[in-house]
Amino acid sequence: MICLSCSSEMEKGQLKIEGGRGVYIKWTSDFELKKQGLLNRLRRKSIRIEIDGFSSCKRESWYCQRCNKVFSDFDVREY
Repeated sequence: MICLSCSSEMEKGQLKIEGGRGVYIKWTSDFELKKQGLLNRLRRKSIRIEIDGFSSCKRESWYCQRCNKVFSDFDVREY
């Protein structure tokens, strides 16, 4: 796979997320993060990255040694 940042060839591997019950990853756009005030912060739209099970998740991923970035794909849900 080609790196989205620097166009170099990437190394295939596995991304593993571990934790206890209730662990998740949330992504929020810069536009949403700029919203000020308590009500606007509460209304921010975010994407929750789904993690299989309660304690761990493994996903195919790619690592770029040139720019030191990891890329992976997850199923997401807007919340």
